[in-house]
Order: sequence, then structure tokens, then C-alpha cells
Amino acid sequence: MTAYPRRCYLMDVEAKELVDAEITDSISSADIDDWRTTWKPEVDRIVQALKAKGVPQHQWPQSHHWDWASKVPPPMAIFQQGYAIRSRRQLQGLMRVDSVSQRCRLTEQKGVECVYIDYIETAPWNQPMQFQSPKYALVGSVLMAAAIHHSLDLGFRGRLGLHSLPQADSWYVERLGLKDLGLDTERYHGRLKYFEATPEIAAKILNGVKIP
Repeated sequence: MTAYPRRCYLMDVEAKELVDAEITDSISSADIDDWRTTWKPEVDRIVQALKAKGVPQHQWPQSHHWDWASKVPPPMAIFQQGYAIRSRRQLQGLMRVDSVSQRCRLTEQKGVECVYIDYIETAPWNQPMQFQSPKYALVGSVLMAAAIHHSLDLGFRGRLGLHSLPQADSWYVERLGLKDLGLDTERYHGRLKYFEATPEIAAKILNGVKIP
């Protein structure tokens, strides 16, 4: 089994250098406290700034309404797992995955088990906006790598599935190489695309993430 907490690296975008970070396989009360006191106020500030500029709502951060306090897996949850990334004493990313809610849809792996990514989000200062550059890069990639390791630990060979917010569609395809299966007409009112990773895609993602 993959051991946590685990050391990893993020990219300081301005300094153009790797910085130490740590990923855990749980979302702690301290993480949620940080989300409430630093992360959520920053999201609210960004939304208000975009609103003041007259930016259409579909161009606001599409995860701005997420309440991470309600997304933490219950203590006795068997099939759900939470993850958190910290660097320089600051919360940088969060993710929740599920190991039973989804079966693969791609023809070559249809019907077999995969880890489903319920929610994945980087801190607002790590998201590129109209008026700001991200502070740290690779947060999402490290979280995806953690989901892959969880899939490997379960014997799922790295297979992943997820529904993407439209703003992230190109990232999953162009940066990670996931397979785009199009809009899912049976979930989320047909508004979100479903993506999947094969073992081969998972291996390429792991090769691109620096985890000692």
C-alpha cells in the first residue's frame, strides 16, 4: 500500500523552481479550518471582483460554490478517500475519491473497476484567472497521481473515471491525456463530460509527477 503522508513537489511559478510539499490521504479538521479562513474568502473575493468587472457567470471559477466541509468522507467510510496537499504551511489542494460508484466505460476496459474522482480542486491562488497567474503548478497533477496510486493499491491498475467541470475539460485531455467520452446524458443534467484513464494513461501521468 502507498504510504502517507507522502513527500511531493510543486512548481513555484514565479520563481520557476520546485518546492517541497506533502500530500496526506485524509482531509483533517485543520485542513477544513484553513479552507474556511483562507481558501473560501479568497474564492469569494475573486467572484466579487469578476462580478464587478461584468464578467459573465459562466467564466467565474465553476467550483466556487463547493463546500469542502460537507465533502469530507465520514470517519467510517470504507469506499471513500480524501486527500490534501500542503506546501509552506498552506493548504494547496483537496480531492475526494470513491472506489465503488463507477465502472469503466471505455470499450477496452468496459465494466471493470476504477477509482472515481468525486471532487478535485486546487486553492484559488493556484488557479489561472483573468487578473492573476497561479502561484503553484502541479497541484492537480499530484492529486491525480494520488488517485492513481489508490487505484493501483486496490488492484485496479491505475484506472480512473471522473466528470469534469467545463473549465477543466482541456486540462484533462491536453495535459493529462485522459479519454474524453463526451457529455454524460444520464448525470448532472447532461452538462458535464465524462473522462477516463487506462493503465497506460495512468503510467504516463505518474511519470510526469515528481514524487520521491
